[in-house]
Order: sequence, then C-alpha cells, then structure tokens
Amino acid sequence: MKPLNDHLFLQAFSCPLKFYYSISDKRSDYHRDFFRQRNKLHLRDAVASRFTNIKHTSNDVEEANKETESWLKEGEVTICGAVIQHGDFLTRIPILNKTSSGITIIQIHGKLRKRSMESIRMDGKLGKSVINYLVKAAYRSEVVRRVFPDSLINVEFYFPNKDFKSSLDHLHLHHKVIKSESDKVDQELQQLFTVSDATEAVKSVSDRKPDGIGYKLFDSLSISEILEKISNLKTGRADSDVQNIHSACRYCQFRLGNINEPGCWEEHFNPDDVIKGNKHVYELIGQGSKRDLDNNQYFQEEITIHDGLHSFDLMKKFGGPHITVQQRRNLQVLQSKGEWVPRLWVKPGIEILMQLNFPLHFIDFEAATYSLPMKRGSQPYESIYFQFSCHTLNSDGTLEHAEWLDMSHGENFPHDDFTKALTQIPEIEKGTLIHYSPFEKQALNKLIRGFEKNSMLNKEKIEKLEIVRDGLNSQKSDRFFDLSRIVRDFYYNGFMNGGLGLKEVLNSILLWEKSSIQKTLGGLEHPDSFTVPIKDTLDPYLHIQTGNNQILDGSSAMNAWISFKCGLLKEEERDEVLELLKRYCELDSYSMVILYHHLVRLFKMRENGSEEIIL
Repeated sequence: MKPLNDHLFLQAFSCPLKFYYSISDKRSDYHRDFFRQRNKLHLRDAVASRFTNIKHTSNDVEEANKETESWLKEGEVTICGAVIQHGDFLTRIPILNKTSSGITIIQIHGKLRKRSMESIRMDGKLGKSVINYLVKAAYRSEVVRRVFPDSLINVEFYFPNKDFKSSLDHLHLHHKVIKSESDKVDQELQQLFTVSDATEAVKSVSDRKPDGIGYKLFDSLSISEILEKISNLKTGRADSDVQNIHSACRYCQFRLGNINEPGCWEEHFNPDDVIKGNKHVYELIGQGSKRDLDNNQYFQEEITIHDGLHSFDLMKKFGGPHITVQQRRNLQVLQSKGEWVPRLWVKPGIEILMQLNFPLHFIDFEAATYSLPMKRGSQPYESIYFQFSCHTLNSDGTLEHAEWLDMSHGENFPHDDFTKALTQIPEIEKGTLIHYSPFEKQALNKLIRGFEKNSMLNKEKIEKLEIVRDGLNSQKSDRFFDLSRIVRDFYYNGFMNGGLGLKEVLNSILLWEKSSIQKTLGGLEHPDSFTVPIKDTLDPYLHIQTGNNQILDGSSAMNAWISFKCGLLKEEERDEVLELLKRYCELDSYSMVILYHHLVRLFKMRENGSEEIIL
C-alpha cells in the first residue's frame, strides 16, 4: 500500500470509508485543480522570499524526499515543498524552515486575518476551517517529530493581512522583479502576510482530537494513536469501523454513485425499507434538513411534509403566485415517494419576459480575486474583471456575439481595456441588460467607484460606464433584468435537483427538452459563431473541454486566468487555456439565451398567459 500522505490522512480522519474509497483502484477521487495548485505554490513562494538559503524540491515525491533529507543536513535552510517520511507516513510541507533553534512547519492559508492576531489559541472562537488547518499541521508535526525526535518543532500559519494596501504595482509578479527592485518587493511581501504562532494549538490538537471534528472512532485519541488506528484499517472493507451515517457524509464525494458504480450509502447504509437509496436529504433544496437529520432521516422518501401542502394539487390550489423554495422541496420529497408531480410547472409571472425592451443583451462577467494585489493601492482579494461575453438578441430574432478576454502581459491591469471593450458592444446603451444573479450590476458599480478614485483622469470612462449601467432611452429600473428571479419565482423543472444555478438550470432544460414529447419545444439552434453543438450533449460545460485542463466553473476560470497573469502557465498551455476561457464565458452568456427562448416558448404555448403551465 502506498504511504499515507496529507490527503489520505485527512480522508481517513474524516471517515475510514473515505480512506477505503481513496485507495481503491476503482475509485480515484482526487481530482486536483492544477491552476489553483499553481497559484497556491506561487503564494507559498511569496512567503518564502523572507527567508534565506531557499531550496525548492522536485515535483516527484521520492526525489523530493531525497532532496529534503540532504538539505536538512545544512545548518540553516528553507525548503519549499519539503517531503518528510517515517515508515508508512509521509507529509509534504509547504515551507520547512530549519535554524539553530529548531524546525518550523509553515502553512499558508487564504483567510484574511488582522496583524494583531499573533497566536492561535484553542478556544471557542476558532472556526471550523482553522481547526482543520490545525489538524493537518498536527499530522505534519507528528511525522516530523518521529524523524527528528530531539528537535524543537514549531508551527506558523501565514495569512493575508486584512489591513494591507499595496504601495507597489504588480506584486503578483514578485518572482520576475529585477534585482534593483527586489528589496522593495520583499518589504512589501513581509507587510502583506501576518504570522500566527500555532505551536501550542497544534500541540493541543496532537494530544487530543477536538470534539465535533473528525470521525467518532478517533474521539479522545492523540494524533499518534489515530495514526496507529489508520494503519490498522482494513483496506478491503471498513464496515466494522463505520457503522452509521454521520456528519462528514454531507459533502463526501463518495456518497453518491455514478453510472457504473453505486455510491457509498447504497453499498453500506441503504435500509431495507428505502426504495430510492440515491435520493438523499442533502440534495433537497433550501433550508430545513437539520430537523430531519436530527431524527435520523437521511433519505427523501422518509421525510414527512409538515406545512399541509402534501400533494401537488394542494400546492396548485393554495400555493400562491410564486413557486417557493419550500414547494420545490415538497415536490422533491413527493417525487421520491413515487407520487405524481409535474415534470414542468410554470407560473403566469413569466409573462414579464414579453415586456422587456429590445435589444436584449445577455451578459456574463468573469472576475478574479487573489491574495497578491496586482495594482498599487489594492488590498488582498479585490475583484479584478478580466473577461465578458455578451449575446445580443435583436427584435428581429438575430443574435450577435461580442466578447473580450484579457490576454495581455502580466503588468497590464485589465480594467481600462475591459471598459473600452464593454462600452463598444453594438447598441449596449439601448434595451435591457440580462444577467443571472446580481453580480454584473454590482460589478459595473464597483468599476465606476474604482475609476472615481481618480475621477479627473477617468472622467470619460466613468461617463461611458454610467451609460452602460443606466442606458440612454430607458428607466433605470428597467435597465437590468435578473433571469434567475424568473426561475426562482415562476419555473419548476422535474430534472432540477438541489440548486437553481445557471448550469443546473441549463442541464435540466436540456434533459427536459430531450425527453419531452412537446415537439414545439425543440432545442434552440446555436448560432454559427458558437463552437459547441448545445443540443448534442446534456452537459455542454464538459463538452467544451480539451486536453488535460478543465474550466467547469467560475472558480476554475478565475484560477486559470490568475495562473496566466502571473506567468505560471507553460508556453504550450497558454493558447489552450485562453481558448477554454473564451468558450466557458461564451457558454455562460449563451445559456441565458437558451433559458430565455425556453421560457418564451412555454409562455406562447398558451394564448392567454394567465394560466399555469403544467406538463
């Protein structure tokens, strides 16, 4: 069996069954976001710059282990990516600093923290995420202690300073600064991070597992004792170690199955009286699951509906003008019980779509936040708008596409070019800006406020952005239209699960239209400019991927662009990554076009739009 590393330890600590699935050849769960990983290493190197005699280990773990062992023979050394192994236990430490006074394990975390918080204490004020940081550090500390039993071992956590404001441009390019400027950059980076001594808190966690975190098998045990327990876990099955469903199940990637294999609950915890073992309470939309879980009800068909709307007929009769979250939840429960629910339910409120002013600009922005500021005067995690896609639907039915992506070198801050491209979209000052969630409207206001810091210099940009925001020939209240509000209030699709995000709604529409006998609701033809045949796949976001890199959501898009902007992409990757970013953003704005046409076609199915649509 391969050595227990940091990831496998945390899996086993959370649930021994996770350990079983993680080491199973059939179940490789560990899909790493390579863009995010690169950005984290870039952040690590920013912290390491304050130390001396800095060494970087190889990517290969075995080689890194040999390098670490060799370098630690030196008097003082700072090793980035140090690998320490003792028997079957292995850890890879972001920064390991050795001095004459001992060894310091350094972890870098993304949470903002004030400089005044110089130490971490085990008290009731610690959040769950910080406790998880301590557990990982306790494992690392234990492995290092076993290899160096006579050394003093300290632990430090580095966080971005909440009060930091950069006095330099391009701090994200710290690895590319010329030598004459390196002292300024090093001073700035020292101010950017606040250091918290976690040594005593890690020792407390090492001596006894904190209550309420980790699997109950390890309650009251030390980290050393937990490692022995993990060593003895059965590699074939872990049924004897995990007897019940527990708190770690909620976000476990093994709970649900796939086409080829059943999920963990179907294998281990499916009661005899549960028919639909893949319909879990955790997938129910909205709030309200705690009461059910407290009653040990984990499957949807076990849930009792308490609000009196325990059939679709009652919901239709007494439910009101909106489809509420609770009604959606009830429909999921009824469906799991085998009772009839509509495959499609649309309230008359969608008629507001027929009142929108053309042209309709379906617009999507992408933004990045990074702990290393890219511009003088910026703070960690300020929003940077680096991309947009806009599909414009004209009153005659024609569709036009405009897009922009920052592909400039790392020193160029994108907001000027973003503004120029946005304000040049044909007829952007007319009609309606359609978005999904309030993000785009908020982004325009933030851009304007950013330029207002130097209003004389940026007067023209501010005026043009205000025209985009307010329009020329419309009331301000009619300028923006949030399509997610229509879905939330007036639209239900039986293929929806626990979310109302754009991607979930798109997939539910495609599934419904593919399975529906309503031929008048056939799939929308994609424009020639769009590179993905939407109706040929039920997951367009998977269909647009190429090569080893994947951009499936806003987080991976953000991390991909940050990697590009910081110069962390290999030369052969750049074109592919930039093309993926374009496809992803284009698909986001085009998904809104699909949703709009779908809803309008549904409205037109009734000559009188006052009736509900139930199919």
